[in-house]
Amino acid sequence: MSKPLVIVESPTKVKTISKILGSEYIVKSSVGHIRDLPRNTKSIPAEYKDKEIYWGAVKPKDFENIYVIPEDRKKVVKELRDLADKAPEVYLATDDDREGEAIAYHLKEALELKKEPKRIKFNEITEPAVLNAIENPEIIDIGKFKSYEARRTLDRMIGYEISPKLRDLGGAFISTGRVQGPAIRLIVEKEEERLSFVKSKYFEIDATCKTSDIEFLADLKSVKGNKIASSKDFDKNGKKINKDREYITEKDCNQILDILNNGSAKTSKIKETPRSGKPPKPLKTTSLQSSARNNLGFQPRKTMSVAQKLYQEGLITYMRTDSIRLSETAIKASREYISENFTNDHLPSEPNFYGDSKNAQAAHEAIRPSGDSFTEPKELLGKYKEDSDEFKLYSLIFNITVASQMTEAKGITKSIEIEIQDDTFGPIVLGISGTTWTFGGYRDLIKDLSEKSQELPDLKEGDLVNIISSNSEEKFTTPPNRYSSTSLINKLEELGIGRPSTYVSIIESITSVFINSESSLKPRILAIAMINNFMKPYFDLYIDYEFSKLMEDELDKILESKNPEEAKIKFLEESYEKIKKHIEGYENA
Repeated sequence: MSKPLVIVESPTKVKTISKILGSEYIVKSSVGHIRDLPRNTKSIPAEYKDKEIYWGAVKPKDFENIYVIPEDRKKVVKELRDLADKAPEVYLATDDDREGEAIAYHLKEALELKKEPKRIKFNEITEPAVLNAIENPEIIDIGKFKSYEARRTLDRMIGYEISPKLRDLGGAFISTGRVQGPAIRLIVEKEEERLSFVKSKYFEIDATCKTSDIEFLADLKSVKGNKIASSKDFDKNGKKINKDREYITEKDCNQILDILNNGSAKTSKIKETPRSGKPPKPLKTTSLQSSARNNLGFQPRKTMSVAQKLYQEGLITYMRTDSIRLSETAIKASREYISENFTNDHLPSEPNFYGDSKNAQAAHEAIRPSGDSFTEPKELLGKYKEDSDEFKLYSLIFNITVASQMTEAKGITKSIEIEIQDDTFGPIVLGISGTTWTFGGYRDLIKDLSEKSQELPDLKEGDLVNIISSNSEEKFTTPPNRYSSTSLINKLEELGIGRPSTYVSIIESITSVFINSESSLKPRILAIAMINNFMKPYFDLYIDYEFSKLMEDELDKILESKNPEEAKIKFLEESYEKIKKHIEGYENA
């Protein structure tokens, strides 16, 4: 007796889902995409060789794409087609995003299915989620596919129309893209900021102080009633920009050091203010990449690769998402863990809710441990070592998810000012501050690893303080940091350019030709020439940040349209007209 066929994208999902569904189903992988636009002129089907087509892949007028099955995918397609012909039902279980919907659509077409396949989606690979999807199948979302198709066609259009012109700069393999261009522009403009930056000199002074019970370090805060100027009190041209700051010179430094080393100091002001620490927000793709970078030293590609493995093994939910929303199931699991492992004061009376973005990926949930009862990190130690990438990343996801549902931390921030009177500088004020946490809240699960503090002395106003030594340091303002892979991705997300599933590929694309990426992203000469000598004069629209964001928004509108095909054609027609005008301007220049 034939069995229902379930097709997933990744071979590594097959084992997990097969265990869940058992022997009553056949689970196979498409190994990613099985159809695409022709890769070159040789790949164009024979029936189109003598016909007019755009960009080696698109029919004129209605912008209908020509799809082919690449040679290296034909064996997979044949195997799946043979299985599908015998199966009473075919379930397409690709990821729930545009990319996944496109794979599902192409499977339907390439396998020439006798009846409509059942489209199933799940945000986590757990038994309840998979079985629920099987019991409640949907149909392929044509709006989502048409949105993907418009994006794919647009990228092909831009690549074929603009990249050949770009090669006038030199190099047979130079090309640009709809999202790569703005990303390269960001890096180039950051480098230009750095090159034009004028350094400014300023000074910092600290003093080692001692009371009867403790030795501590205090910083110079003010002289003559004004706060000491720091790096933020100069502009990029090296000019002083704050009239209310004291810009001390090297001569001033030497005089102040003499006064500190020979003067009598006492506490002049002690201030205590309540402080609260808010729990972290649940993780989305970019915040996962940032957290993994800051806490584990992972680059974005490594983070996503490890997260993909955790997802496919059923340990976390889908890891490509713009959403920070936690489901009721996740909130319940988090609150149960908190109540079982912490005091009642660690559990808010009501769940903590977090807002969402409004784009096409927001239907997803935040990245979190899967299931209705979370697997604790220590439970993975039988499978993963404590120093493994999988254990580290899962622990990070687990801790941030649970911490997001805990209460705020409460503390007292204490500031102490120590003063020496002088005829020339007036009151010379040193300062020290620190926070004492009176209730840990979420911090009892996770702490800010970058937070530094020193023990504060127990002082009252008017107490004498002994200055053991003092020191000055000549410092210079520094130009803005170059982007790292993580900070560039965060900037692209802030600007609304790209989507979670594309960020890592954007970085890989631009670093292959235009950008050096050893420790940070530094533009090559070719990138600077491409942006300043080619794109800005002739194709500025395609590296404009707001325009790039609007294009993403338009793609989302296709998904939501009542007539996605019509919306897709209109979008591509308008895009093509704009490109033609820019090409004409370039050729007439």
